[in-house]
Amino acid sequence: MDERHLGRGLTVLRRGRGLALQDVALRTGLPVGEIVKYEQGEGGWGVDRLLQVLDSLGATLEELHTAAESGRCLSLAARLLRGARELERLSEEAAQAHPMGRRGA
Repeated sequence: MDERHLGRGLTVLRRGRGLALQDVALRTGLPVGEIVKYEQGEGGWGVDRLLQVLDSLGATLEELHTAAESGRCLSLAARLLRGARELERLSEEAAQAHPMGRRGA
């Protein structure tokens, strides 16, 4: 699992526990900016730091893996929903541009 997926998993865990970034920062002593970077997959933390954050969330590595997978599914679902909305919008535009009454004209 790459850093992007780990970061997504941490975000899912944090939000699932109703915690803000500031809550995790207070619990770990880490700057909010560092937590944000990691959640975005840019952190490059070592195992010790990752375990420290997981401990602050009351989570295990197994839970992180599960959360990362669910985060991936949520991301895919959001992209599919955006695509469906775009198709609906385009369909409505096409219907307005070519009303059915204009057939054969």
